[in-house]
Amino acid sequence: MSIVVERRRSGARIAPLWKNRDYLRWFTGDLLGDLGSSLRGFAMPLVTLAVGGTATASGLIGTTGRIAYVVGLLPGGVIADRTDRKRLIVTGHVLRALVFGAVALAWWAGLLGIGGLVLAAVCSGAMSGLFGLASDSAIKHVVSDEQLPSAAAANQARSSAVELTASPLAGLLMTVSPALPFAAETVGHAVGAVCVARIETDMSPAGPRAGRAADGAAAADGADEKERRSAWSDLRRGWQLLIGNPVLLTLVVVCSLGSMTLTGFNLALVLSWRLQGVSPARIGLLLTLAGAAMLVGAALSPALTSRLSGGTVLIGAEALHAVLLAACALATSPAHQAVLFACASGVLPVWNSVASGYTMHLIPSRDMGRTLSAVQVVNMALPILGPVLAGWGLDRAGAVPALLGFVAVNALTLALLAARPGIRALGSPRDWEGGPAD
Repeated sequence: MSIVVERRRSGARIAPLWKNRDYLRWFTGDLLGDLGSSLRGFAMPLVTLAVGGTATASGLIGTTGRIAYVVGLLPGGVIADRTDRKRLIVTGHVLRALVFGAVALAWWAGLLGIGGLVLAAVCSGAMSGLFGLASDSAIKHVVSDEQLPSAAAANQARSSAVELTASPLAGLLMTVSPALPFAAETVGHAVGAVCVARIETDMSPAGPRAGRAADGAAAADGADEKERRSAWSDLRRGWQLLIGNPVLLTLVVVCSLGSMTLTGFNLALVLSWRLQGVSPARIGLLLTLAGAAMLVGAALSPALTSRLSGGTVLIGAEALHAVLLAACALATSPAHQAVLFACASGVLPVWNSVASGYTMHLIPSRDMGRTLSAVQVVNMALPILGPVLAGWGLDRAGAVPALLGFVAVNALTLALLAARPGIRALGSPRDWEGGPAD
């Protein structure tokens, strides 16, 4: 049985995350996989050009990988709810290590071409979709409900740190050899597989925490087994759980709209700076402010979320984010815009820690994979539009109207949150345990 569950049932104090060995093993494996993927993501378009490809080819490879990821999400959710999640995570790490190890070897052998890069992108995207949800689902096996926001904040800090360091590190590796970012991803996934394989907690879908459902709608094990009659019924159940929970659905739609806003606003800002003559090197330096601000926000998240109600954090942070983005859009200096954009980015980890933590709380562990599959499909749909809208807005209307258009979308997300009573009344994380889901 999970150590976390045993301690919670006995009334003993739950150990801090940094003393939870299984959580640290999961976190380390996920961190190494993410860092490797970010290094490779920076290198992939540049290597495409190096092997004779064009910018169009680089974009096509990225799009192909994203499509493969979305396609892989659908069966990935079903698989994550039918198979031991630790085994799935380890398998995903090992397969991706093999793929990108082969890419590195192909470069050093002089055999790497566009076809090989397309194949690698498709394999990587499909495997991320198939096995990534198992890692997302695994967190409820090693973390208590009360610690979910803190774990989400730690994940946000990890993402911010990776974002801050991956590009300069990948650039440094590429000065030695364009194959090194791929080799680094190979090593990251190999070590990540070892870390996850050492997790002691039972991570099967029917493990000790499988019946923990915050929405009070948990059915008996026999009823759940009947629901598993086919892959189609599993897939349908994930969508039913998402659509049938108004609070969960609102959070997912808001996350999708927010991702589109951030993706499009960031690209429009970067392109407007470049059109003003700002050098790429200075643009990279300006954007590091946002990564640093996100690290600060992630560090402050546990203290803020433990003192404020969830509804206050979600609505207040969203309002502050909209105001800061509007000020950024109206600022006239790239330096001022960078500072304001960094401040807006610093708000995100606080918001995400509550939104991600409560989303995990709302989904029963035994249904986590299939429900996260539906969640991820929704989350991936709208952000694809961000770059297109950013480019179109800049060409048709100019920088300020394009940026303000994304601010308007941010205002819509604020209205959606404020209109949902279940979100306005959401308490602090310590009040979630055993509470209603809706």
